Amino acid sequence: MFNFIENALSLTYKFFLNIFGDKTTIQYLQDPTAPNKKIITLISLPKFSNFTVNGLNITLTGNAVNTLGWQRENVYANINSSLGFMKKYFPVGLTKWAATTNLLVVPRAGLMANAYYDRASLSFFYYKDSLNNTIYTCDSADIITHELGHAILDAIRPDFWNTAVFEVDVFHESFGDINAILTALNYSNLLDNIIAASTDLRRTSFISSIAEQFGRTLGIGNSLRDAYNSYSYVDPMTLPTSRTPPDSRLIREVHSFSQVFNGVFYELLIEFYELFGKNKAGLIRARDLSAEFIFNAIKTTPATGKFLMAVANNYLAYSLSKYAGSYTAILTKVFTNRNLMPIPLAKKLNNSHIDIMSEYEDNILFKEEKIMALNCEDIGVEEICGFKSINVQMAADSFKTKSGILNILSISHNEEESKDSSKNFVKYLIDKKEIGNDKQSWFIDEKTNNLTRRRTCCGFGCSNNGHC
Repeated sequence: MFNFIENALSLTYKFFLNIFGDKTTIQYLQDPTAPNKKIITLISLPKFSNFTVNGLNITLTGNAVNTLGWQRENVYANINSSLGFMKKYFPVGLTKWAATTNLLVVPRAGLMANAYYDRASLSFFYYKDSLNNTIYTCDSADIITHELGHAILDAIRPDFWNTAVFEVDVFHESFGDINAILTALNYSNLLDNIIAASTDLRRTSFISSIAEQFGRTLGIGNSLRDAYNSYSYVDPMTLPTSRTPPDSRLIREVHSFSQVFNGVFYELLIEFYELFGKNKAGLIRARDLSAEFIFNAIKTTPATGKFLMAVANNYLAYSLSKYAGSYTAILTKVFTNRNLMPIPLAKKLNNSHIDIMSEYEDNILFKEEKIMALNCEDIGVEEICGFKSINVQMAADSFKTKSGILNILSISHNEEESKDSSKNFVKYLIDKKEIGNDKQSWFIDEKTNNLTRRRTCCGFGCSNNGHC
């Protein structure tokens, strides 16, 4: 019944668009901290599958900025623009969301300093800052496109959704920020703006900074996160579990740790930009190549315990097979500097990439989902939400040649490592109070005992102070 209503609303929306034509609105390309970064844009048909903004009346667009009517238009325009930009990188034939035929978008979902994606909807909340001003997350293009990034990644790799691995969860958060960065880089006026400010991109900018208003009003810093950073990979299980802002050290939390790969992605973008020419044309080429690498990695990287390292290997395999190793030197420099790749492997690749290139052309992803029965006592607790044991989806994929022969960049499933990764992730969720009732990001299905994801958020956790 719900799907029938959703489809009916979508058809009604298309009917009105055909009658009244495209309507214009003012679209914020950043957030209220940068009111000059805006455009007049069209409210046009959805550019990927169906999505509906709750309460949007497309026959009455052009509402005054800061009103609810305008927020509906702003959210719609940012989502549709991002989908239009990113769709060219989607796998051939991908036309649907992961778990719904029509994605519902709620601009004012309630009082909370967060936003989330839950497979059925994108929900944006609002909160009061220290001066009692109401801050709406739906005003931020970064937050909108971050949450949309979760939906895009879920559409391409729905198998990631319930995989109980810290670094897979980290990548979900990182790709949300990457989608925000790539979306911003697709607006010509923003490209002009950043180049006019300086041709040197090795600095913090409105492109690298994610959700400036959100970060400032919550006392986190000048933004929620910044992709221009120097974070290197470490074993996340060795990190502390908390810190006090403005302390910027990494912690064992998926949003915090996502900054490692954000930094890798942004540094590669800068390296490509400097290679192609420090100008607008060079930045466009760098943007498109960066998007090509990340979307290929999404399609073909196996779910493993060391997922970020697997992504790095995937980048190298793609460089060797698609570009004859043209970018291998840049990739290995960044990956070794960020501790995502051992230096001996990097040297071997740089010394022999032409000779071994052909070995990678047939590398493919072998997807396999494995469920592990986990006794709560094995992770040091008596029970989780009343369950003595739960079922956990492990990382069990591999990346190798069609013949099954392993090569230097092959990644194979390691049973014990995957079990340990899943156990550590469950411990992490318990520590963060992220398993429980409908306020949590994960829950245990009462029929199957399966640990199941409920939602992903833009900020540091979705628990909102409630748990089992």
